[in-house]
Amino acid sequence: MRFKIAPFIFILSLSIYAASPQKVTHDSKTDFERGTLQNVSILSDGTIKPAPLKKLLLDTGEPFIWSMAEDSKGTLYLGTGNAGKLFKVTSAGDSAVIMDADELGIFALTVDARDNVYAATSPNGKVYKIDATGKINILFDPKAVYIWDLEIDADNNLLVATGDSAFIYKVTPQGQSLRLFQAEENHVRVIVSRADGTIYAGTGGTGYIYRLSPNQQPFVIYDTQMEEVNGLVTGLEGDIFASAFGESLMFPSQRSPQVQSQSSKSNGAEQDEDYDDENESAIAQQTLDVERLQLRGAPTSLFRITPEGYAKDLWLGVDEKIQSIYAYDENSILVGSGQSGKLMLMNTEGELSVLMDNDASHITALLQDSKNRIVFGTSNLGHCFRVESMVTDTASYISETIDAGLPAQWGTITWKGNNAAASTAFFTRSGNTEQPSSTWSNWLAVEKEKETFRIKSPNARFVQWKCQFKNRDARITSVSLSYIQKNLAPSVSSIIIHRPDDAYETKGDNNKKSSRGITFPAPLPSKHIKKGYRTVDWLFEDPNFDGLCFNVYYRRMGSTLWRSMVQDLELNFYTWDSAQMADGEYEIKVVAYDKLNNPEDQARTGEKVSKSFVIDNTGPIIETGNNNKGNVLTVRIRDELNPLKKVEYSIDGTEWRMIYPVDGILDSPRETFAIDLPDDEAHEVAIKASDSIENVTVVHATTK
Repeated sequence: MRFKIAPFIFILSLSIYAASPQKVTHDSKTDFERGTLQNVSILSDGTIKPAPLKKLLLDTGEPFIWSMAEDSKGTLYLGTGNAGKLFKVTSAGDSAVIMDADELGIFALTVDARDNVYAATSPNGKVYKIDATGKINILFDPKAVYIWDLEIDADNNLLVATGDSAFIYKVTPQGQSLRLFQAEENHVRVIVSRADGTIYAGTGGTGYIYRLSPNQQPFVIYDTQMEEVNGLVTGLEGDIFASAFGESLMFPSQRSPQVQSQSSKSNGAEQDEDYDDENESAIAQQTLDVERLQLRGAPTSLFRITPEGYAKDLWLGVDEKIQSIYAYDENSILVGSGQSGKLMLMNTEGELSVLMDNDASHITALLQDSKNRIVFGTSNLGHCFRVESMVTDTASYISETIDAGLPAQWGTITWKGNNAAASTAFFTRSGNTEQPSSTWSNWLAVEKEKETFRIKSPNARFVQWKCQFKNRDARITSVSLSYIQKNLAPSVSSIIIHRPDDAYETKGDNNKKSSRGITFPAPLPSKHIKKGYRTVDWLFEDPNFDGLCFNVYYRRMGSTLWRSMVQDLELNFYTWDSAQMADGEYEIKVVAYDKLNNPEDQARTGEKVSKSFVIDNTGPIIETGNNNKGNVLTVRIRDELNPLKKVEYSIDGTEWRMIYPVDGILDSPRETFAIDLPDDEAHEVAIKASDSIENVTVVHATTK
């Protein structure tokens, strides 16, 4: 009696991953639903408690239980597939097969006021009547592929819903039939009637819900925008509750809704389409396809619809597939799910409680017996269970897998509940794989130390806790588990040296202390051009997401001595005036510290050294001199650290003129230039040279 909800790993927000004590708390229905239940109920307010007992009434040996009904004596009837067998289970627990139909499945059952049982089979659907003596006869043959639902109206007549021709028939106990309604869709899947004669019908193909009132035209009160309505129950004040699944599929049809008043002259309605016996094998396959459709994982909703057609989806955010619904009392509805096989109770406001889990993957039939006990039938294993009033005395709950993000040391576990919860036992286990496996530690009981319950599981990344109930009255409302990550060293992943004269400065204090450091690299502020200023920035990370601070150092190439530029910087960049440093080639080292968030003896560091870069605040050196070969001024220019970028000259105050070196290519730190003079007279010549980082030198020379 145990199942697992879809795997879920509880992952903490990155903002709280820091290597300081952390706490994970489970205190809501959503939290607890992500765990594994063993005979445990989850109430809508987030309380977990031992679940009621369930008793196996019958293992049918069939794969599916499609329908259930009860007579006035408390005898249960079970319609099954895929062999078309009808079972009965008496109040004393005796069981028998009372009908073995030729058809594959019994999709609908009902019992009238005289304890006549009506069973609808498919494909090649017929309605069989089994009277109180056990005599069986065909009451009604609609010549339809499917008979989806049966309902007894206030006058003890039988209502029959069919597909693939979407009809609703009224059939008297004597077998006289009247076609009441023909829908545009291919299937009328479910019907329910009220004492005033109003009938509600849910269709397949377009997911409409019709209201059929006496002496009025059929009226669609709600379009679910889904593929199929597979459940209808009536509620207080005329409300209708409807379950639906799948995306809307608009099946083409030429039929229009209509009311008919033609009674049949035989034991069945008039035939609308000739039924071809040769297609029986194909129809049988279609039935199997429909069964798979009913069991598939499709989006589901549960709508509450007022008589005026206003609707609210009560199932939003619930990760379960509705397989069956049943009116439990004036204020709540039973819901049976597929896939995870939960039995749930939902009130009219949409608050949901999980009553119990079930081994079978689908709860496909529900009812409440004459003693107000819940009975449900399952598929994939055709079992029938009854929920008892007693509570199980073997209940436990296992939490979802909790991910600490990194290897962690586990602390304590605390919980809240009623007085009876004092006897509850808690256990933990841990491991380093996302899914629990044989590599995990064994379950270890938490150890009480005065008023504290300490976790004894070994250090690891993942952990689970288990609550074992020892008192049937115990209620747990909250469980908290604490841990601290192993502190790992931060790292600096890259260092960027910006272009000369690029300055980045924050407004106000360039390094305002936050006492917590910075957790993520921040974008650079606006750039400004400031002559001689340099900027370095870096990327970093900390596995624990600790806030970091940084020390920045520099050294000249060839030196072993690192000199401090700034300490305890809580920014991921630094701007300085490079004129404070001699020209030369340098390296920058950035050291990251997590000391702001860890005890001194546990603090860690990480560092990185940049590529070398050049500090050059000196312009090129210019030397001039006349040669002896005519009116030419020879100029030699060199720069100690950077290539030359541009050279210009002016004669006697004229406009600047660009000049190339003698070798024709300006591409090195040392070049020779020849300036042609206009004549052999004396002239004032100005030479301006700039290097690749915009250091500029201007000299003036006089020729003779």
